[in-house]
This record gives sequence, C-alpha cells and structure tokens, in this order.
Amino acid sequence: MRELSARRADQERQRLLEIERLNANPFDVDAQQRIEEAIRQEAILENWEHALEYSPESFGRVTML
Repeated sequence: MRELSARRADQERQRLLEIERLNANPFDVDAQQRIEEAIRQEAILENWEHALEYSPESFGRVTML
C-alpha cells in the first residue's frame, strides 16, 4: 500500500514538473501540442470516470433471462 501511494505521489510530482516545463516557454509549438494532448487525455479520463459512475452496465455483459 505504501509503495502504491509513493508511486502515485511520484507520478503526480513528475506530471507537475512536466507542466511547469511546458509552461516555461508559451511560444514553443511542441510545448503547446503536448499541453493540448494532456488536456485531451484529461478530458478522456473524466469521461471514462463519468461513464463508470453513471453507466457501469455498459462495461459488462448483461444476460437476459
């Protein structure tokens, strides 16, 4: 459990460092594309969580009797 918690904290720390690095030069085209991709991935994860919360039946097999 501690290892999992430490791994998540490390991933979050790395993500924040990446965001800081990308925001350091706002006129870099590559940085803007990476920021755009990060925003897109975040939206995908939010949609996934919403779907799991409100429509869990769509992720499993339903057998009609």
